[in-house]
Parts: sequence; C-alpha cells; structure tokens
Amino acid sequence: MQDVLEGILKIGHGQFLCLSAAVASRGKVPPLHHIVYFRPVSRSRLDSSYTLHNGWTTSSRGQCHAGRASHWGPFPCGDGLCHGFAFATRRTSWRQTELDQSSQPLSPSSILLLLCSSPPPPSASSNSSRPATIEVNGKTYTTDEWYNVPQTVLTLTGRKLHLQKDHPVAITRQIIESKFPTATYKRYNEFDPVVSTMENFDSLGFPPDHVGRARSDTYYINETTLLRTHTSAHEAELFRASASDGYLISADVYRRDEVDRSHYPVFHQMEGARVWDRTKVPNGDVVAAIYADLAKLPTHGVKVEDPNPPHHPERNPLQSEHHTPEEAEAVAAHLKRSLELMVVEIFTRAKQAAARLDPNYVDEPLRVRWIEAYFPFTSPSWEMEVYYQGDWLEVLGCGVSKQELFINADQPQQLGWAFGIGLERIAMLLFQIPDIRLFWSKDERFLSQFTGVQDDLDKLKRFVPFSKYPACWKDVSFWLRSTSAAGGNTAVANVHDFHENDLMEVVRDVAGDVVEDVQLKDQFTHPKTGRMSMCYRINYRSLEKTLTNEEANDFHERVRQGLVEKLGVELR
Repeated sequence: MQDVLEGILKIGHGQFLCLSAAVASRGKVPPLHHIVYFRPVSRSRLDSSYTLHNGWTTSSRGQCHAGRASHWGPFPCGDGLCHGFAFATRRTSWRQTELDQSSQPLSPSSILLLLCSSPPPPSASSNSSRPATIEVNGKTYTTDEWYNVPQTVLTLTGRKLHLQKDHPVAITRQIIESKFPTATYKRYNEFDPVVSTMENFDSLGFPPDHVGRARSDTYYINETTLLRTHTSAHEAELFRASASDGYLISADVYRRDEVDRSHYPVFHQMEGARVWDRTKVPNGDVVAAIYADLAKLPTHGVKVEDPNPPHHPERNPLQSEHHTPEEAEAVAAHLKRSLELMVVEIFTRAKQAAARLDPNYVDEPLRVRWIEAYFPFTSPSWEMEVYYQGDWLEVLGCGVSKQELFINADQPQQLGWAFGIGLERIAMLLFQIPDIRLFWSKDERFLSQFTGVQDDLDKLKRFVPFSKYPACWKDVSFWLRSTSAAGGNTAVANVHDFHENDLMEVVRDVAGDVVEDVQLKDQFTHPKTGRMSMCYRINYRSLEKTLTNEEANDFHERVRQGLVEKLGVELR
C-alpha cells in the first residue's frame, strides 16, 4: 500500500490508542507497521479526495490473517472489501485479537477504514547483541529493544568536526556565522547529540506516522531517546529560554541512509532563527519593527528569482490564525535578505578559491532563486537554490516559524523565521571535495591543505585530490525472507520487512569507510515461488591505501554473513 493515510479519528478505549483513517491517494507513505483498528464508516464521511481500494491491506509484519482460510475472512461485501479488527498500544509490539465469528459482512454502503503507520517494533535478530547500556560523551544511557546504533556510529559522537580547528566543516561554519552578528544571534555549538523523541519530533509538530520516526531512518538508543536527526531538536528549548533575538546552532546529526559519496550516517547542520516580540517593539507595531531591521541589512547585487507570491492558501499557506499577511510578508522579507547575504558570502569565497587554483577561471554571475517548499515546523516555507557551475543547487530550507512552537514554549507573543543548512554540502561546494568520507579522514594529506584558513579566510583554496586508489566491485545476491501465502502452499517475499537502509547499515558496520558506494543492480520475483531476489553492487575503495583483493574478499564475506545474521536473507 503506497497511499497517504489521512483523516485520523481518535476513539480511545482505555489504555489503547485506537485510530482509524481513510485511505487517500496523496503520495508515498512508509509501510503500515501497526494495524490498530478497523471499522466500517459511511461513505458520506469521506470527501472526493479519497480513493477506495479493494481488498485487505497487509502490515509490515507479514501477510494479513484475512488472506488465510480461517474465520478471519475474507468477508465479501458489495464493494468487494473485507473487514476485521486488530489493536495495539501506541508504543508496544503489534498484537492482534480474533474477530467475533458472528461478525456480519459490510453493507455496500460501507467502506473499510485503516489507521496510521508508526515505527515497527524491532526484530529479535537486530537486537541479539544489544548492550544493556551505552556511553555517549561521558553520559550513560540504558538501551531497550529499540536500540539500533552500531558501534561505528557511536565512535563518531565525540569527533565534533564543526569545532575542529581548520577543518573544512569548521571553516564553513565560521563563514556562515560571519554574516550573522553576535549582538543579535547567540551561538550554540556544544549541544549534546542525545535527545528525546519529544525534542526531536513532537515539539516540532512531526505527525505520529512521519517516516522520519521509523527505526529504518533514525538511530534509537531506547524507545524515547535517540541521536538527533536535525539541529531543530533544540529549537523549542531556545525559544523557551528567549535569551536573545536570534541564535545559530551548529552540531552533528545522525541518520540512517544510503551509502554513496554524498551520504554519511553522521553529518553537520546549522540551524538559525530570528524572532521579534510584539510586546517589546515600538508602539507594538511588529511589521514596522521588522522592516526597520531589514533596512539595516546590507544589500547585494545578485540576481534573485522569486516568482511565487509570499504565501499561497494551498501550496504555501499563511498561518492566518496567528499572523496577518503583512506580518508574514515582513518576516519573509527579512529572512530572504539575511540568507541571500550569507549565500553570496559563501559563493564569493568559492569563486575566489577557484581563481587561486586556476588562473584561467571564468567567473559567472551568481544567481539565486526561491522555491516553495514544505517543512513540518515552518509555514510558509521555501528552499533556496543557487546557479553555480552550470547547475541549480539546493542550498537550504527555511520559512516562517510555526506559531505553535512559540505557544508551546510559553512565548505566544513572539514570531519569527528559521532556517537549516547542511555544512558538509556547502563545504563540498566551497572546497570542491568529491567524497563525503574525506571529512572524517585523519590523513594529513587531506587535513594539511586547510591549515591556517580559519585565522585568515582569504587563504581559502580548493581541495587538491591526492592519489585515488583503485576500486574493487563485488556483488551480493540474496532471496528475501518469505512467508506462507493463503493456504500455505506457496511462499511470498516478505518485502515489507526489508528496508534498504538496514542493508546499508550492515555494510557500513562491517567495512566502514572502505566502502565508497552501494547500488541496487537487479531485483526480480520468481514467477512460480513468488520469492524476491535482490542484487547489490558494493564498491570497496579506501581513501588511504590500495586494497588487496584478499582484503576486499574478507570485507565482502563478512558483509554477506552480516546480511544473513541481521536481515535473515538467503544468499544466492
């Protein structure tokens, strides 16, 4: 099922969180992990945006019982639908209860409603060697069945590249900070990476079924504690403290992701915000105060494309219950000018670095454009793109902060903007660093190229690659785990139990930075057995030495065994 689940209806029953939601064709959503409650509802309850789907849905824990020859059904009705129910608490493993055998089929005027998705309960195999406690930056944390942080990631929690003298990430942070005066924007660069699910998701308005909450995307220490996935996890705390009119946070963030030259499980973000207090501005006129602050900002000569209106009722809505159009437009104007000045500084220095390396470098005029976007914690929202070296590059995301954040922080009289930017992404453009793994290298051939730059930014120059060692490609093919189909006569691939990020994590845990990228090369479903086979190609290439074939073979064999032990696949 690849449909967004909307229209959530709370119908609490004691300690159980019972939800139901109509199936709506509005885009991709993660697989269902909990079946909580099914019940028929009159067709009149739905509007025209919903699309009916015949048949029973399955959960990520395997094939639905309704597909088996038992009293579960299927129960036919006029629409060809089935019905039944199951239930679970919000944060416990999936449980089910049998239907009353006297249940009646649905009438033709009824439809089946489903609930929202939530993070899947962890499998036993993925936690077989789980430590009881772990230590992160001197603090001890108790783990539970949600724990999924590999040791290779834990060892990086203390590196703090954004604070390492003359490191490209730290240099990039310094350049960005230089465009935000300390009198207004307080710096926070030492926040601990361990946060609560409340801080990382709930405080920012992430819905319960948001894909970012899944264990396939996020590193959990326990059910309520995780390694932050973004610097926004500290936003509510700083809004509540209200220690300054603005702030900048720089920090390491953690996400389970694919393996390639632009993705790494740990990277660095900068979060920035600017707020105004209606009770503190002259005459209470916050619009005039914002425009007065805007007038104090420098101007620039860069061509800016901004074809969309300041807000749009459907694509990019105004928070009309909290902001007037004039307030939102003033905040947006200050936001965009502030970030344009920052980007001009970054790319001016990038061009200067290119010219130092290549006397024949041809300078092209910088162009910036604003694109409407969506983020859970801002509205209206935008992404900024920069035209550089022949391509439009996405640089950052930003928007007018959701007023609920200020209300929940006991600062309802405030309003403002926020932005987030990936430091590695900017550093790769600024220094022309081709592989994100290099940021974590301790090789002096890399680090020495940036010595002294933080003391004199005019010394900034492009990275000069050292010898690139040869690649060693190796394929791994396997069958996914299977379950019995209706009647138990055939096997079907349990595809909902497989997530590509889990495979990437096994590869990273075994081979670390020796792997340059991992790509899916082939997949097929056997026409008779229904089993699914997948083939991935792993590129082993060290940044620091030539791998022998024997070394590559050793890594690859350990990866193969890790896939069997942790994912339950059958090697081909």
